Amino acid sequence: SVTWLYFNNYHHRGAFENCSSLTNVTFEENSQLTFIVEYTFSGCSSLTNVTFGKDSQLTSIGDEVFYNCSSLTNIEIPNSVTSIGSGAFYNCSSLTSIEIPSGITNIEDDVFNGCTSLKHLSIEDGETILKIESNTFSDCSLATIYMGLTISFSSPSPFYNIRTLKTLTIGSDVTEIYGKTFYNCSGIESIYMTNVPPSAGDDTFSNTNYYLTTLYVPNGTLGFYQTADVWKEFWNIQEYEPTSSKDGEAEIPNFSITSNNISFSNANNSTIAIYSTNGVLVKKIDKYAGEEITLDKGIYIVCVGDKAMKIIL
Repeated sequence: SVTWLYFNNYHHRGAFENCSSLTNVTFEENSQLTFIVEYTFSGCSSLTNVTFGKDSQLTSIGDEVFYNCSSLTNIEIPNSVTSIGSGAFYNCSSLTSIEIPSGITNIEDDVFNGCTSLKHLSIEDGETILKIESNTFSDCSLATIYMGLTISFSSPSPFYNIRTLKTLTIGSDVTEIYGKTFYNCSGIESIYMTNVPPSAGDDTFSNTNYYLTTLYVPNGTLGFYQTADVWKEFWNIQEYEPTSSKDGEAEIPNFSITSNNISFSNANNSTIAIYSTNGVLVKKIDKYAGEEITLDKGIYIVCVGDKAMKIIL
């Protein structure tokens, strides 16, 4: 039933700040706490584990809440959280992996700065845009990133110059990758795509990535990537079968054409994306409901879920 953890403005102290022998913190199921205020556990140098029970009401983690918790190795951020304050996990040097829920829309500056052991970052799939401020991953040793959300930022990119990054996976909900997002990440060996190409800025990657990085694309989408801006610059593009798909393993739906209209059967609730032959997105429907789609005469590549087909009008 706790709804508030006190912050002493006069002494500028969090409720448990510098409790150097504290090792574990548990928030019970159905916790009514909605906001962990700044500095609450700052300097708890022996804290190793933070657990949030299911149905947590937490929406925000404040500034420097876990600042200098150098022994913290395990924390699962609740799905209810929408924002993380500046320096919240600053110098949590024992943290090795973190998962960002899809409901988070804003991560302030320096959140994971100094997390020198942080190697694995997963940003859950979602259709919202996540804004990440500067220096978020400075001094991290990220080796893998799963990017399930479209990310916006003020220059520089939160991933700028992370040369330890080896493997990057882009989720199927990502529709745009901003310019300079992975600029100067010269160590990337493999990029795995899970859908047709999202739009990308000319300087999303460094020139070295184009000839040193292998771009893996889902079966049936090679032609899209070979003609799409930015993606066509990669020298080594290979098709592969993704291990999982949000749209399942359904067969390619049937379609019918009437004049300039296309309609599909067995495709309800699927995502439909229609591309010109040079890789430009013409139309996208997030949840198809049986309607007719009107297009100009021409040749199109139509993607239903993770399946692709060529249609001539």
